[in-house]
Amino acid sequence: MSTWDRAAWRPYTPTSPSCTTPRLNENEFRLAFDLAPSATLLLDEDFRPLAANRAFTTLMGYPLDRLASLGWRGIVPADEPVDVPPWFPGIHRLHTAHGTIARVSMGVQAIRGEPGQLRERLLVSLEDVTARWERDEHARLQSMVLEHLGGAVLAVDRNGRVLYGNPAARTLFQWSGSILPGTPVERLLGPSMRAALAGNANEIETEGQTWDGTAFPAQVSIARTGEDDGTPGGAVLAVTDLTPRRALDLQLMHSARLATLGEMAASIAHEFNQCLHVIRLTAEATRLDITEGKSDADRMTRQADNILGQVDRLTEMVTHMRTISRRESEGKKPFPPQAAVDTALRMVEPLLRGDGILVKRRGRLDGLSVLGHQVRLEQVLLNLLNNGRDAIRDRLRREGSGGHAEGCIAITCDGGVGEPRMRIIVRDNGTGVEQAVGEHIFEPFVTTKNGGAGLGLGLSISRGICTDMGGSLSYRNVADGAEFVIELPAFTPSPAEAGQTGHRLSPDEGAPPRAKRTRSTNAGCCWWTTKPCPS
Repeated sequence: MSTWDRAAWRPYTPTSPSCTTPRLNENEFRLAFDLAPSATLLLDEDFRPLAANRAFTTLMGYPLDRLASLGWRGIVPADEPVDVPPWFPGIHRLHTAHGTIARVSMGVQAIRGEPGQLRERLLVSLEDVTARWERDEHARLQSMVLEHLGGAVLAVDRNGRVLYGNPAARTLFQWSGSILPGTPVERLLGPSMRAALAGNANEIETEGQTWDGTAFPAQVSIARTGEDDGTPGGAVLAVTDLTPRRALDLQLMHSARLATLGEMAASIAHEFNQCLHVIRLTAEATRLDITEGKSDADRMTRQADNILGQVDRLTEMVTHMRTISRRESEGKKPFPPQAAVDTALRMVEPLLRGDGILVKRRGRLDGLSVLGHQVRLEQVLLNLLNNGRDAIRDRLRREGSGGHAEGCIAITCDGGVGEPRMRIIVRDNGTGVEQAVGEHIFEPFVTTKNGGAGLGLGLSISRGICTDMGGSLSYRNVADGAEFVIELPAFTPSPAEAGQTGHRLSPDEGAPPRAKRTRSTNAGCCWWTTKPCPS
């Protein structure tokens, strides 16, 4: 190795008969040092800079005299350990003259001259690794976050195969990290996931599946990769197990149904009292006939039928209240939506009648089925009917007894056999919905009622029920109030399901078999009610 003259750049080699290495011209060596691609610095034995090439000046920005005055400590950030020796090999953070901090990989080489001629000098080379370090640090932090993240994260390639799953994902799907890579995404999240990746969806709800085949509801957020950086396309999937949320939704729906029953308690008690009053009067009349020795068979039969009709009415109300009040344990199944409409109207009728509110009915959904839970659709309808009742009462209170219109709720059933979707429209002539509230009306805890009259969960839960059934719930203000529209997909059984035998509910199933349905009209509106058979 060549050594260096203390006084100049001129290199020389030790005198040796066998050494024929030519001497380098001083200017040639200065030029080679100055044009070297790596940032290079020459230090004396006291670590003072003797020379710095162009690459060093470009990287650090210091002229030689400025660097000499600052010294090692002047360019090392204050938060670096004070015991780090100057110009030591390794990765260092250094202040630049540009006001930034560069991260450099430093190499140090000692240059020794002949004994007694030159003392040791240091040749320091610096490589700017700031970008690489930040990239590696970013990747390391990402990996650390993913490894400790509580949510499940999957990375998939453009072909829909899993590249990576963090520990939370491996726990959720019960797959080991060694066999998860390469797994088709539909094995974990169903065929709808592959369709979503092929399309433009950013979030879907699907059904996940564990290693042992256990299914669970899942929400998947999709972030596509490779669109900006030129890498092969793929996606990062954030998977949320919806099982706890669904359990909470069921609990909220159950609580809302109980609250509805509580609001209707007075009306239900009134109906019970009416039925019991009729039963008592009929029984007393029967006993009086027996006491007086009257044995008209036709009269006795009518009285018995009257009592049985009232008992059937009581049984129907009790049975349906028990159905509404208990938690569902069964999955979705087909049911006739018309039965839900009829039952909801029968339950809320006493409340509407007590407030003088008329009901218009248009159309029916006979012969149609939807997939879901009948009691949940009844819950939606009860909520809309009760909201309409409250809005009408509020309007009548504001207008006083001289109001221009009486209260009326119209319920329209629109749909026919063979059509893909059906609609149930509930319209009232109440106060309508203010625009500021209407933008958030389906959000939880948003209500138009006065303080203490509601929590604002009814419409949020109702929309969730309709969405779960594959439908929707929307609203709009109309000229004399508000209109809510339930839209549901019709259920078409498969050939195998259509061939199965079994009892199918009729639209009026559950109505009292011994009661007569009568209709009374008033101002274009009609009441559908159940009245006892005449005695």
